[in-house]
Amino acid sequence: MYVDARVAHSLARQGLHQQRQPLREIAAKALVALKSLYTQLPRDKSARSLRRNLPKHLDRLSRMLEADVWIQELNSAVCLIFQHTTIGDEGVVSHNFVIDCTSWTVAHKPMVRITPHALARLMQRRGTMEFDDVRIPVAEAVGRAMSLLQEVRDDGWRQYGIPSSGGLFVGQMDAEETLELSTWFVPGLTGQTSRWEGYMRDLGAPEIDLTEGCRHDGPEADRYFASLKEWADSLKDRDMESRHPFLLKLHHAQSEHETAPFPILH
Repeated sequence: MYVDARVAHSLARQGLHQQRQPLREIAAKALVALKSLYTQLPRDKSARSLRRNLPKHLDRLSRMLEADVWIQELNSAVCLIFQHTTIGDEGVVSHNFVIDCTSWTVAHKPMVRITPHALARLMQRRGTMEFDDVRIPVAEAVGRAMSLLQEVRDDGWRQYGIPSSGGLFVGQMDAEETLELSTWFVPGLTGQTSRWEGYMRDLGAPEIDLTEGCRHDGPEADRYFASLKEWADSLKDRDMESRHPFLLKLHHAQSEHETAPFPILH
């Protein structure tokens, strides 16, 4: 089925609005968890005491926040870290939340953003009019993008591609160091040679069935996250920016994959 570009954009915006989960809801959950944790910890809240007592509360906090929570020291402060994805008019955004157990404050930073335009392109080019159909591709993209984040930063990539659903989300890092995925396409599908074909081949992203593994827990999710970590570690030895020097240049939206006509996938 063909989906007109204007219809796809309208459906994407409508789907984001209907399924929105604002950032303030997640932040409110984090504040509730913070208050609960503060009251259950011993009076001594020194760094040494926190290191000893916080691990006892991780499972309960993970259930409260519906996300994996781990302990990390940042700038000499003992912190709890968790990741959560929000949905709204700005697109799908994966955030890192930091609960500072020294100052007892909550902060967050957007790490990966899939824009409404990228979601519309996915719906248009896959020929779907159901916003729910992008759930699995988005979960794939967010997991892989989060795993690729350190590689992008360390090696100075200016643009990057994240494999998902047989295609590629493409974008760049913005001024806030958020990986922004701004479009989706299938390299080479139009018959034109695409530099992204070799990139996808060399990237070698793990193929995992997320149909039952989109939850933050469970054996399938555990296997998926383990495969992402193994994949991210292997990228350090692939020298991707030397093989594909265009990664070090800014991404331009009006490139061949935005202007060429696209056949619909079935």
